[in-house]
Amino acid sequence: MSLFVFSAFTLSLLFAAVIGSWYGGAAVYAMPVALGSGGVAILAAARWLERQRRPVESRRSAADARWASEVCGTIPSAAAIVRGPVVSFANRALLDLLGLAERGDEVVGLPFTNVLHPGDHERFAAMLAAPSDGSPRGQDQVLRLVCGGSSVLRVYASLSPLESDPGSHLLQFSVDVPSGETRDVSSASLVEALDQLDLVFFKTDEVGRLIHANRAWERLTGRRLADSRGRTLVAPCHPDDRDALEQGLARITNGEVDRFSMELRFVHLAGNVLRGTLRANACFDAGGDLNGLAGTISEVDRRRREDETPGTRRYVNTLLANVPGMIYRGLNDRDWTMEFVSDGCIDLTGYESWEIIGNQRVAFGSLIHPEDREFVWSQVQAAVEARRTYQIAYRLVHASGRTMRVWEQGRGMFSAQGELLSVEGFITDLDIRSSTEERTRNRVWFDARTGMASRSVFTQVLVWTQHQSRIRNLRFAVLWVDVNVPALQQIAFSSEPAENLLDVVARRFRAVNGPGTLVTYMEDWRFAVLLSDFRADGGGRQVTAARDVVGATSRIAQQLAVEMSTSVMVGGKQQPVEVAIGIALSGPRHVDAESLLSAAREASLQARALGPVRCEFSED
Repeated sequence: MSLFVFSAFTLSLLFAAVIGSWYGGAAVYAMPVALGSGGVAILAAARWLERQRRPVESRRSAADARWASEVCGTIPSAAAIVRGPVVSFANRALLDLLGLAERGDEVVGLPFTNVLHPGDHERFAAMLAAPSDGSPRGQDQVLRLVCGGSSVLRVYASLSPLESDPGSHLLQFSVDVPSGETRDVSSASLVEALDQLDLVFFKTDEVGRLIHANRAWERLTGRRLADSRGRTLVAPCHPDDRDALEQGLARITNGEVDRFSMELRFVHLAGNVLRGTLRANACFDAGGDLNGLAGTISEVDRRRREDETPGTRRYVNTLLANVPGMIYRGLNDRDWTMEFVSDGCIDLTGYESWEIIGNQRVAFGSLIHPEDREFVWSQVQAAVEARRTYQIAYRLVHASGRTMRVWEQGRGMFSAQGELLSVEGFITDLDIRSSTEERTRNRVWFDARTGMASRSVFTQVLVWTQHQSRIRNLRFAVLWVDVNVPALQQIAFSSEPAENLLDVVARRFRAVNGPGTLVTYMEDWRFAVLLSDFRADGGGRQVTAARDVVGATSRIAQQLAVEMSTSVMVGGKQQPVEVAIGIALSGPRHVDAESLLSAAREASLQARALGPVRCEFSED
């Protein structure tokens, strides 16, 4: 402005000098002097008026600012006066809230954005840009303040114009959570409660980096919380599961979903693999922006154990307790660390199950005879590598010091990705130590009434045969033999004559019994026969090729029907025997052992409807 006045004054003098030179004489000097004197007088008058007006305005502005500061200071909640973006006054409550009680110079006189989270700068600018005519500014806005300790505090902020000081605004804050000691105690109690749970609770930032987790995280992963914070949630996951988890997190980040769940494998720092179900939810701030993830991880194996009803456990335990040997699941290591062993381990090893599980008192590997340990290890490793069942016999040292011979069958258990999870199997004693033990084994393996294979053994062999049939593309057949003796209606079914007659009928199966054949007594004079070997061995079972299974099976069934239909002696008289045989051949239609037995049973009903001695194939 000064430069403009000086330039204008100089041009005026030059103009006066030029005009004066036109008239000559004294006008040459008079006009510039007169114009200069007039300009000086005008400037002097303007300066005097300015000096008279400025004290009044200064006194008025100071009074207005002092009034505004007093009003702000009397407000009990956190408040500040801002002129534009600059803080002109902040009350004590706001400074205490920011943790800057003795450092007010770091707030007053500086832009308010210095203590505002960068993500909220635009929101604050929008508040300032709202109508300045005193009209309502809408609802309170949520802002994040950066406190002195670099912590972030979420507050509600309202902005009101000051009519007495145009351009200034009163900014008030309210906090919706307890502060001070009450908040600290509540937070500590909540953290302590969460740390007592087996369920993992976690919180991550918007890119999946872990911010907080309870103590169950350490039990699941084996990693300290201090070491895990700042690392991505996928870090402790199995390498094969990381891509799937990253895709799930990306779907939340991209706004495609608000939550997701999936089953994952977590690799413990000790090396073992644990399965868990992860459930994650998106977390949003009051403005609707994603600020992280919160969720839980529940251990799958633990949940399955908890879901088992007492009745189910009792049934399984009773079943395993009656198996003559030890059923196990363990790790594939040199100690053969056991994760589960049945109660049969007491008779087999002399140790309780809890003493062997997890090598708490003794490792199962140490019970193997020292001369057989390398042999057992190499045999199992070869079978596991080839993914086949292993069957080995070796010596085991009993807790009493006695050396015994045992037989073991097992196989490796693999995940869908081909990872070896464990080895599972069965170990039994090969030594017959007493007649009592022998009778116990006979009751398990054989039917007490007929001397045939027990139904459980027959079912297991049938399942195994069906599995081998699929692998090797071999054929086998199941016969359902339904025997009816009309004279039985005259005597009690469970009487001694009936039992003797059942024994006579059972002995007639010797006509077809041989290698590759297994017979069992089902119930109510019904028998099942498994034929898995059709090679020529004399008699009616001679075949020329494996493809002639239908013909070979038909001849065997006819031979059996003739043998079974021979009359029997009941009450001193020969009584007729009716026989109906149903035949089911293996094939893709029969997915399990029960479907094969059901098909053979249906075929036997068709045979009975056609006559007293008939054989019929199932409709495959």
